[in-house]
Amino acid sequence: MLSIAPNPKPNAARLSEQQAEVTVPHHWTLHLNTGLQVNVPADLDNPLTLTLLEVEAWPEPEHAFLRQLIQPGLRLLDADTG
Repeated sequence: MLSIAPNPKPNAARLSEQQAEVTVPHHWTLHLNTGLQVNVPADLDNPLTLTLLEVEAWPEPEHAFLRQLIQPGLRLLDADTG
C-alpha cells in the first residue's frame, strides 16, 4: 500500500505567522509497496510523481537490479542524463 509521509513543517518560531501559512512542501515522501522510500516533487503535473502515485512501484526494470545492490540506510541519487 502506498503512503505519503508528510514532510516536517518549517520551524514556526523562525517564520512569521503569514509566512508559515503560505509555506508549501517542495516534495512528498512516498513509501512504495516495494518498501522503497522516494522523495518526489509535490506536483501532480510531474510525470514521475504521477506515475509513482498510480503504479505504487518504480516502473523501470532497472529498479529490480538496484534492489539487489542497495542496503538499508544507503541513499541513491538518480542523475538523469537523458
